[in-house]
Amino acid sequence: MKLHGLFIFLCIQLMVSPVLKAQFYHPPTPLSEAAQIRSWLDIEMVYPKDALDAKIQGNVDVSFHLDKNGTGTDYRVVKSEGAALNEEAMRLVRKIRWKPATDAGQNVAVRHEYSIRFNVRQYKRAIKKRGYTELNFPYQPVDTTLKIYNFAELDKVPQSIFENKNLSLNQYIQQQLTYPSAALTLSISGTVSLNYVIEEHGLVSNIHIINSVGGGCDNEAIRILEGIVWHPGIKNDEAVRTYGKIDITFKLPDGSRQQAVPNQQQRSM
Repeated sequence: MKLHGLFIFLCIQLMVSPVLKAQFYHPPTPLSEAAQIRSWLDIEMVYPKDALDAKIQGNVDVSFHLDKNGTGTDYRVVKSEGAALNEEAMRLVRKIRWKPATDAGQNVAVRHEYSIRFNVRQYKRAIKKRGYTELNFPYQPVDTTLKIYNFAELDKVPQSIFENKNLSLNQYIQQQLTYPSAALTLSISGTVSLNYVIEEHGLVSNIHIINSVGGGCDNEAIRILEGIVWHPGIKNDEAVRTYGKIDITFKLPDGSRQQAVPNQQQRSM
């Protein structure tokens, strides 16, 4: 009877262990939410012209090793749609920042895959909305290592670029902000804090909310941040990627106009 009981116990353990393991293991995820990744791809993607003209589309899957800190290496295309699309997919995936995988609460290194979808119709809609087919680089040459620098490491820090050269970042945000109706209705106010990366071409990527307010304020803060173009950070006379952090405070109107007060800071990552 004891042996029979032990046999049943071992069978139960074999059946339950994979379930328990799945409960403890969490795969890596991008720092940005899925909706934000889609929005960024609409801004960043440059569909190779030959592939676009030939209406070549589909998913390109890229595999890579992700270490315990969320740093990716050894990128490889594992599902191809042709050399041109493969190269652009690789460029895009290498720019995504990650939360590392965890097992029982501990960061672990894993092999992971991410898919970039190329769709001709969707891309043409994005082009119409954003107004450009090629990325514009305000400063040349450009660092090709994709390393991201902190403000303190730069020779020249990023500067926001506006058509009105007398306009400050604070004034721009005040002009652009529309206080979300849900936040007004629910009397929600507070500060939305966001981390992001200023790319070599001056557009932002990897937006990540580190302090949420809700009531539509998060989405409004992201919308405003996405619309800001920067003169990129400079290191060793090259345009480089730079960590950024910004706080946008939503203050309920009290007889005066609504306000959004930014506080841009350098970010140590």
